[in-house]
Amino acid sequence: MTDRQLFVDIMHYRKFDRMPVFHWSGWPETLQRWENEGLQKDADQHAFFKTTPTRHRIDVDVWLYPQFEPVVYEETGEYKVIRQNDGVIARHWKNKSCIPQFMDFTLKGRAER
Repeated sequence: MTDRQLFVDIMHYRKFDRMPVFHWSGWPETLQRWENEGLQKDADQHAFFKTTPTRHRIDVDVWLYPQFEPVVYEETGEYKVIRQNDGVIARHWKNKSCIPQFMDFTLKGRAER
């Protein structure tokens, strides 16, 4: 069963032969830990973890238009608090890879106009 057949069968509630496991890579700290735990430096991660590579990408601009101008509200040696292009005010860590911590939103619901 190809990846496409697997996807279509799952979406149509048909029987399928495996659950899809998608893996795109890891953050630098994750890769370093895996290598420390025995993963070879040049190993094919998809083969090692038995995952499906994610090759699906559509080049479409889904951002706000016009975008917000980025603004830096606070900066320390560890992080930077900025208003991003989408209006989200977030803490971005400088020395570690992670998802930014959302702190506030410039765009709010009707009740907060």
